[in-house]
Amino acid sequence: MIVWGGLADEMGVTGRFNNGAAFNPDTNTWRMIADSPLSPRWYHLAVWTGEEMLVVGAGVTDGAAYDPETDTWREVANAPFPVGSPRVPYPAHVWMGGELLVWEPSAGLMASYDPVSDEWSDFEAPDIDGDFGRLFVGGGSVFAFTAPILDYPLPVPLRGARLEARGWTVLPEADMSTPEYNIGASPSLVVWFGDRLLAYTDSGEVGVAKTLVPGDDQWKDVGTLPINGCEFVAPPVAAGLSWYTPICGVDWILTATLEFAELDAPGLTDTRYAVWTGEEVFVWGNPCCFGTGDRPFEIEAWRFTP
Repeated sequence: MIVWGGLADEMGVTGRFNNGAAFNPDTNTWRMIADSPLSPRWYHLAVWTGEEMLVVGAGVTDGAAYDPETDTWREVANAPFPVGSPRVPYPAHVWMGGELLVWEPSAGLMASYDPVSDEWSDFEAPDIDGDFGRLFVGGGSVFAFTAPILDYPLPVPLRGARLEARGWTVLPEADMSTPEYNIGASPSLVVWFGDRLLAYTDSGEVGVAKTLVPGDDQWKDVGTLPINGCEFVAPPVAAGLSWYTPICGVDWILTATLEFAELDAPGLTDTRYAVWTGEEVFVWGNPCCFGTGDRPFEIEAWRFTP
């Protein structure tokens, strides 16, 4: 697992970083990686290609690729538009097996990057309006989900599309609001589960969860998931036939029968990153909270075997 960049505190007063470290699960040890050619940044996007870690953006267009075998960096071609920003905590991007796909939903911009040719190409963006979004792979397909930023108390709808060839098929819109929680849609909280999509809210037991089988004309309500409400919720990470979601001090596994089990986990209250290795979940986060002002974060890393 490689981590790179970021802030030392909520306001970026005590430190902004352009260095990184790599974790070896066999030896349970960390090592610092080589210095990068990029400026200090956060809210950038990073993906693993199978050979390199690509780091791009953070409200800018430049990027670089890191090779852990040689512990070296190379600069890559500039993106055609700025990607990633503090306004969007989860930059909309996905690795499609041979190219990186990036998306700026609010501007309707999408582009792909080929690391072999070091070239960017225009890519058709899905016809779904929204201000922030997420791209991910599920069931062998690429999905795009977005939601608008609306004035309270207007309910926020969840909008999605599925990539077919190099064009998009728009999915039915999902109303994730309830009388108790009207702002319910969060693109980061959509996951591929078995043979369908599962969307849920970060509102705890006053929220809602829904599933959609691609090809159906509407989302099916599956009730409420037993998760506590939280301002920041990390996207779920696939863990075999289950998925894992770290939420504000309570961690859950959802099984193939749509049953939740609470884990005896460390409970990092501001966990935003989880990685599935094929055998374990690696979790990287802050055991305190996000609202630290200019007080440095306390960072912890944990490994969990389902």
